[in-house]
Amino acid sequence: MSQVILEGKQVGKTFTRNHQTTEVLKQVDIQIFDKDFTVIMGSSGAGKSTLLYTLSGMDVCSSGQIQYRGKDVSNLREKEQAELRARAYGFVFQQTHLVGNLSLRENIAVSGYIAGKHSPKEIDERAEALLERMKIAHVADHAVSQVSGGEAQRAAIARAIIAEPDILFADEPTGALNRAGSENVLDIFTELHQAGQSIVMVTHDVHAAIRANRILYLDDGRLVGEYTFNPYSPKEGRAREDALNAWLLQLHW
Repeated sequence: MSQVILEGKQVGKTFTRNHQTTEVLKQVDIQIFDKDFTVIMGSSGAGKSTLLYTLSGMDVCSSGQIQYRGKDVSNLREKEQAELRARAYGFVFQQTHLVGNLSLRENIAVSGYIAGKHSPKEIDERAEALLERMKIAHVADHAVSQVSGGEAQRAAIARAIIAEPDILFADEPTGALNRAGSENVLDIFTELHQAGQSIVMVTHDVHAAIRANRILYLDDGRLVGEYTFNPYSPKEGRAREDALNAWLLQLHW
């Protein structure tokens, strides 16, 4: 039986603006399993990114509880929450958020230094290995403005995994890329998952979602469906897309 690595219990999230309160997440119960590739889907405004940020500690829940490896991490002090994010989680976003005045190599390595899980020498070696693995060694010393969007996103993935996070969180990681760049990033995510990396990804793209083995559907702040796949195989890509589209249609996607 798969191990629960992260769990949300009755998670609620409200925002107040101009004296008006909006309930974005409504008592969500969710479990993230070790070594799973979990995708969160839903219509625009359903609360997908809010759920991702709440689970990952980038935001706090208004009610309920978040547990990481069985420990309540909902009410950690900001410093403790930052340490947890640095050591246990990795993050990839639609925009890379790389530091513009650092090279790709430096952007990747700095994340490892901050996590403090390895010696500086080990981090430097890991950075070099990741540059090769992501096929961006030839632009390692380039600034962000000097590389393509796909190269920058691969650097962002390397930055996210250099400290060997338990969970890799991704929010629309292919949303700003062309088809070729998207395929490259999705191939990397598939490779990471097959190597045992736990991934939680938000996407609206069915073509991206089929790389996962588990799809959760969020509607108006509530989880209303779950679909599971066998491990991804490119040969089954079209069949997986057809099956997922049919399921999403049933949920009024």
